[in-house]
Amino acid sequence: MQRRQFLTSVAALGAATPLNAAWAEARTTDPRLVVFVLMGALDGLTAIPAHGDPHYRQVRRDLALPPPGAKGGPVNLDGTFGLHPSMAPLYPLYQQRQLLVAHAIGMPYRESSHARGQRILEGGTNRLSSLRTGWLTRALGSNAKTVVVGRKVPLLIQGRTQTSLLNPHATQAMECNTDDTPRSRVSPFSKWERSLLASARIVGHQLSEPHGVRSAVFLLGGWDTHTHQADGYEHKLALLSHAILAMKRQMSEEVWRQSTLLGVTEFGRSVVPNNYGGTDHGMGSLALLAGGAVAGGRVLTDWPGLSPKRLIGGEHLRPTHDLRGLLKGVLHDHMNVSMKRLEHFVFPGSRGVAILPDLIRPRPALNPVDSTPRDDRRDARKHRRWHRKNLRKH
Repeated sequence: MQRRQFLTSVAALGAATPLNAAWAEARTTDPRLVVFVLMGALDGLTAIPAHGDPHYRQVRRDLALPPPGAKGGPVNLDGTFGLHPSMAPLYPLYQQRQLLVAHAIGMPYRESSHARGQRILEGGTNRLSSLRTGWLTRALGSNAKTVVVGRKVPLLIQGRTQTSLLNPHATQAMECNTDDTPRSRVSPFSKWERSLLASARIVGHQLSEPHGVRSAVFLLGGWDTHTHQADGYEHKLALLSHAILAMKRQMSEEVWRQSTLLGVTEFGRSVVPNNYGGTDHGMGSLALLAGGAVAGGRVLTDWPGLSPKRLIGGEHLRPTHDLRGLLKGVLHDHMNVSMKRLEHFVFPGSRGVAILPDLIRPRPALNPVDSTPRDDRRDARKHRRWHRKNLRKH
């Protein structure tokens, strides 16, 4: 992409939504939050294989990677887990303690519908509900300014937030070199994928602007691999990794220190491959946290093990952490959202879900965000009525 085209795209994005006065005093010290929604159910054991589990090769069969150090093997993280080789560009972040993996984690949904799982993930509830806003909308409030990279605005950020839509499919004409591939080499990414990486750079620039956005959502699909999973998964993981780094390169060190990038998926995939070289809908998966604000350099898990006796139904990874606990930890410690707001409004009915602590590096003490605009208070009452009604049903 030419410099003039890039700056024009950035300016157009900034002009897409009028600035709110509440954001006019934004500084480089404001926290930034980016959510990558990995649609289709990411296979956590491919992205972050448990190569040190004694049952790994037995249960993963042909999908098992070679040992660390061998050709095609993962990058060892802690002796038990490793990074898929296509995600190796993220390893320096792990070494700098700016990458954290939460493994064997998931939402409470235990069925296999993508549509329902996606709605529960983005709605932040423990079952299907009639809520018309997502947990990110309810956490940020109605004055937030957000950019979405995708074809449509997802439930996650629907509501009264000021949302700009950046559609990579509509910007494929932009000639870009965002994956840092030397011009003498052929980029491994398609034209659309290069446009998506260009969008990541635009968002990184917007997050760095003194009066720019402070949150973003990336919709990245293609993770539903029922057949021939090994053929294309490494490419998808490489695209995710390069999107994270493309965004980082647009940020100053100060802005990166205030940033958290979160990757989540609706549910996991089966540990045991099917007969077609793929995996079916499963349960436990993983979440990724990257950024200068992240207390990383570790894999956070209460690992249930891959012994067939420990797998649910003999084929599914047992989730040992509720994803809402991780989301609470990020929103509380990074975005300064009060626990009262998190438990009663952002994630209704989640009082029993313990917050996962120490995900974010310590920040200066601030007054927690607990003020609720009138329209939000009305929604909160609706959420509580819905929750009481469902409790009576169950």
